Amino acid sequence: MTAGLPPNPTLSTGGSLMPLNRRFTVTRQGGPPQFDAGAAFPIDWFLFGKRAAAVMAAEKSVDVAAAGFSDLVRQRIAGTISAFYDVLEAQATLQLAREDMNNLSELEKITANRVELGGVGTVELDACACRFSAAGAKCGPGKWRWKAR
Repeated sequence: MTAGLPPNPTLSTGGSLMPLNRRFTVTRQGGPPQFDAGAAFPIDWFLFGKRAAAVMAAEKSVDVAAAGFSDLVRQRIAGTISAFYDVLEAQATLQLAREDMNNLSELEKITANRVELGGVGTVELDACACRFSAAGAKCGPGKWRWKAR
């Protein structure tokens, strides 16, 4: 924004010669006091393209900052989308685990009925209980409880 502004002029003031109330010598010149004022305005800023170069550099800096911000926004959006799909995947996995637990519970009931009828040994019921408790550990603590006989 300030790169396009013209440079500031410089103002200077000064004084020379001694007042008239002293003696004048060869080494101490005298005369009426003289005050100088000057103003300077640099023209090389315009003649040699410094202003155009400064404006172009400032525009490029703005472009770099905008690109950095756009990249940050893109990364935040991509992260949000990724997190959304991670949550959907976790919900689907939890639903499958619950269905698996229900199926294993049903299998344990069927195997318990078969043991009572004498169709299989108690080893099969213990194997079902092991599968059931292993699947319960995958679902997380407190979600499913294995009941001891």
